[in-house]
Amino acid sequence: MADLKPPSRRLDDPEPGYFLVRATKGGPLVPAAIFHEFGVWRAEVNGEIQPDPNPEPLKAGKVVSIWHSFRERLTKEEYDRRLQLAADPADPSSRPRERLDIAQRHRF
Repeated sequence: MADLKPPSRRLDDPEPGYFLVRATKGGPLVPAAIFHEFGVWRAEVNGEIQPDPNPEPLKAGKVVSIWHSFRERLTKEEYDRRLQLAADPADPSSRPRERLDIAQRHRF
């Protein structure tokens, strides 16, 4: 069985990057990103820009929740691929706040 634990990291020191998260408990895995540009931290979840960018990473909207809960890091290419999947209404990641039934959870 695969180890689903994310790699160890300092929880109080977020890093920019691309990640895989669940937007809701029991929901599908969706792409998320943490950006640090021009001295401001911000986040995107499933292609949606999150509110409250901030110079302090621990105060920027969703940065902490992504950093604390990500399942795995993604490359930029995999992040973009997953955003394309989320645009397909047939893909569960297009409905990130819907819970999956138990049979789907291991696939998505």
